[in-house]
Amino acid sequence: MAGIFNNGLNLSTNVFIGSVKTRVFTSSTTYVPTANAIYFIVEIVGGGGSGGAVPSTSLTTAAASGGGGAAYCLKYYTSDEMGVNASIIIGDGGAAAASGNNNGNAGSQTSFNPAGTGVTIFAAAGGGGLSMAATTSPTVVGGGLGGVASGGDINIDGANAGNGYTQGPTSGVVIASAGGESQFGRGGPLNSSVNNSSSGNPPTGYGSGSCGAYGINSATAQPSFAGMPGICIVTEFIAAV
Repeated sequence: MAGIFNNGLNLSTNVFIGSVKTRVFTSSTTYVPTANAIYFIVEIVGGGGSGGAVPSTSLTTAAASGGGGAAYCLKYYTSDEMGVNASIIIGDGGAAAASGNNNGNAGSQTSFNPAGTGVTIFAAAGGGGLSMAATTSPTVVGGGLGGVASGGDINIDGANAGNGYTQGPTSGVVIASAGGESQFGRGGPLNSSVNNSSSGNPPTGYGSGSCGAYGINSATAQPSFAGMPGICIVTEFIAAV
């Protein structure tokens, strides 16, 4: 890809861009720009939360809520703002909740901190979902909260997960909520059942939350799935030389 690109510093001066390079980071590292890169678009997503687990539900029911989706942040940087390198911290997905009456876990934050004059951007993680104790009564537990983005030119918060719900009687329906979505990932899909138990469905992509586990008249306690980790994508605009 080549073309004329304004350098962002002097509106009367244009720079010929010889190529565009995309670099993807899925683990924490120090980023060093490609030689002659003069303009950058940085996108980050935090780690998604995990849904809650459930205990055994013989003659009872339980439905945990999902983990929240992580935030997304996009920032434009000039070469002066980027500097010679940048610190990238990639957030982990929330760890799976162990079988039993155990809440899900929050993920961790993703950040991008340039060595130059540019600001640090943050994509906060999704929160963990809630477990539900075995019950014979209609019960609701709230879903994990979505992460909050800050510092970017575009900041998009992660989606909240839905609530876990059970009607109570063992002949009723339980609904374990879907995990929250991120801009780069789909939360674990919602689950409902009669006379069954399951960890539900795992999330996909980056920064999405897992769904809650559920059980109805089952002797088997269920864990949840882990949330999905974060990511950083740097698009470099490289000057023709």
